[in-house]
Amino acid sequence: MPSSSLTLDSLHKQSAILDLSADSIIIHDLDGNIIFANKSAYESRGYLKEEMSCMKLSNVLAPGQTELSTQGIAEIFEKGELRFESAHLRKDGSVFPVETHVKLIEIEGNKYCCSAIRDITKRKRAEEALLQSEARYRRITEELTDYQYTVRIEYGRAVETKHSPACAAVTGYTAEEFAADPYLWIRMVVPEDRELTINRVEQILEGNDILPIEHRIIRKDGILRWVSDNIILYRDTSGILLSYDGVVKDITERKRAEEERDKLIVELQEALANVMHLSGLLPICASCKKIRNDEGFWEQVETYISEHSEALFSHAICPECGKKLYPEYYHDVWGKEDT
Repeated sequence: MPSSSLTLDSLHKQSAILDLSADSIIIHDLDGNIIFANKSAYESRGYLKEEMSCMKLSNVLAPGQTELSTQGIAEIFEKGELRFESAHLRKDGSVFPVETHVKLIEIEGNKYCCSAIRDITKRKRAEEALLQSEARYRRITEELTDYQYTVRIEYGRAVETKHSPACAAVTGYTAEEFAADPYLWIRMVVPEDRELTINRVEQILEGNDILPIEHRIIRKDGILRWVSDNIILYRDTSGILLSYDGVVKDITERKRAEEERDKLIVELQEALANVMHLSGLLPICASCKKIRNDEGFWEQVETYISEHSEALFSHAICPECGKKLYPEYYHDVWGKEDT
């Protein structure tokens, strides 16, 4: 940037030096009138030198950036300089991101803003590419449900364990954290499942072939997850165990589905147990029509059926019984049914 105290004549004398700068240098008064722009400033925006020297700063700011300039000037007066990112506008209407360093200078007793402006398009593209790469990595790691680890054995004892980077997706802990804490692998197992896990390791160190196990862990973020652990043993030609590889798989969703299935089965079994049904031969009196129950007692038909099914009874009188029991009302109540 030019000296903080100079004359217009000395500024123009320095223009040849300022034109060598790859950054744009723009000097404007406090009303935004541009009094100087170096070669990079006017060429990168598509203007001639004479055109830009007669423009206002707002003409090179992208839409929505003018207010930033007004607020910025007030802050420059307070601090003497200011750094910020914004966007500039080319003559053809295209917009590009910039980083601006503004200092307050004095020329012939008047205050001016001198800005060194750098095109940061490449940097922004690199930052965007990095963000996209990080987002892609997060999506991949979030989908991972497996990770591999290797345990090296010497004289029947585990002496080294290496976890693959994917362990962070399953457990929340990085491979470096596992390497720094040799007991982290067992501490993350829920207390109720630790005996199962420890016994399994003892069986491995004894050289026994074992089946996969399933147990629960507490992730670094405190979330409980179900995992399966499948082991492959590696022995030398004499059968001595040298190492073993393990594959840990997150099976939480499968466990949840199994729990839902088991819950549904129990509910169905309870529902079936509550369903009463009648089958087989029923001993019924040929005269009074009572039914003999399982204890040998005779019950009314409706009582027996209600107790052995979900049927409910409502009582009425059929026309034949009505005529026999209530002849005086028969014609008025049931007489029409005979027609």
